[in-house]
Amino acid sequence: DDPDFVQASGNASLAADTTSGDFKDRIYMVWADWRYGRPRLLFAHSEDRGQRWSDPTLVDGSVANESLQYQPVIAVNRDGVVGVSWFDTRDSKEGARYDEYFAASVDGGRTFLPSRRISSASSDPRGQGNSTFGALVSRSDGSSYLGLISAASRWLSGGDYMGLTVDMKGAFHPFWSDARTGTFQAYSAAVSVVLPP
Repeated sequence: DDPDFVQASGNASLAADTTSGDFKDRIYMVWADWRYGRPRLLFAHSEDRGQRWSDPTLVDGSVANESLQYQPVIAVNRDGVVGVSWFDTRDSKEGARYDEYFAASVDGGRTFLPSRRISSASSDPRGQGNSTFGALVSRSDGSSYLGLISAASRWLSGGDYMGLTVDMKGAFHPFWSDARTGTFQAYSAAVSVVLPP
């Protein structure tokens, strides 16, 4: 098994602009893609409700080659601002720890503002709490199976789903599996995109 492949998992995420602004009915998609040798977040958008899509572009290509970017989530606020959050290992010397990052597009997905770290401490998915084994009972075809499992052995990438939503004022709220204590816990933050006048 390639540990980078196991860690850098995640699903593609989609969002639609349902506001009445300049980008109404655009559909946006982000995913972790391996075409650069390591997973990088790629982004595409459709201006005609999914009939045609833009060429994929990097959300944030400013990371070092050894960094991993994964678990992307996308949302659109009431002003048509597109927000993307994800896990990123750029702040980890050994590449085993990750932080929650965020970037926004204010021009309908043509470009992204520089990304920002959202988490205040790095997560260690292989921490002591996540490495503690417990029993897992499964059933298949009338038979029962008993196995040992830990959060680190099963959910090294933080779990199967992260989240990103927006509130009525337009602030983004990423939700992620944070393991700064060595045990996964749900964390969130409020992220506002404020442009100069």
